[in-house]
This record gives sequence, C-alpha cells and structure tokens, in this order.
Amino acid sequence: MNKQGIIDVFERTYKNDGFPPLAGKVVGFFYVTDTKYIGFQDIVKGVGASKGAVSKVLKILIGLYRINSIDHPNDNRKRLYYLDTENLIKFLEIVINNYREQSDLLHAVLKIRTEENQEMNDFIERSIAFNDEMLNFLDEKSKKYFT
Repeated sequence: MNKQGIIDVFERTYKNDGFPPLAGKVVGFFYVTDTKYIGFQDIVKGVGASKGAVSKVLKILIGLYRINSIDHPNDNRKRLYYLDTENLIKFLEIVINNYREQSDLLHAVLKIRTEENQEMNDFIERSIAFNDEMLNFLDEKSKKYFT
C-alpha cells in the first residue's frame, strides 16, 4: 500500500470512530511523513484541504492528545506540528481508565437490579466478564509496550 492509500485508510477509520474524516487524513499524513515537525502549509498541501479546515482539525487533534506544536525556530509567528507520541500514551491511559470506570458502573448497576429482567442481568454479567478480561489484557500490554 502506498502513502496515499494509508492516508485514505486513516481517514476512513477515524471517520468510523466519529472523528471528522480530515482528522484521520492529518494523522495519517504524520505517520507516513518521515519529518518529525511539519509546518502548517505543508500539512495543508499534504492532505489537500483548505487552511480553515486544517486549522480546525488541528485544534481537535491537539485537544485529543494526537498532535502538538512548538514554535518555529526561525519565525515565532509560526508553529510546527508533530505527532505527540508521549501524549498518545497518556490518551491510552485515559481510555483504559474510562473503560475501568464503566466496568465499575456495571458492577454497581448489577447490585441494584432485581431478578425481573434476567436477560438484561445476564447481558450485564457477560459485559462485566468481557470488560474484566479486556482490562487485564490492556493493562498487561500497555505496560509491556509503553512503560
């Protein structure tokens, strides 16, 4: 698969996750570009979008810990953007903690439910078991690869 094909897949997968499609294109562009720091104009050109759209999606990606920026060393009025791998790891921790909190909520819900709707109780129990297994897996693998 070539670079454009990879960017297209990023676009589709981010869209499937509820992000603007351009967010996926921008992230994909960072992954296929060898340069660590990329200027705004280069991003605009690389993803083939308008300045306004790129500016908007960069703000979203910065807020979601995907992208960050630094001052341009030669022009303090400009920024250079980069894929923020350190904060991506922090975001993974946030996702795992949110998943853990949702699992704790299911435990609490099950304690207050009656036996009236056993089908739902069974579903909650299976969900708890699934979540516990997934959390154990995520904890193990995140410590292995990102500690």
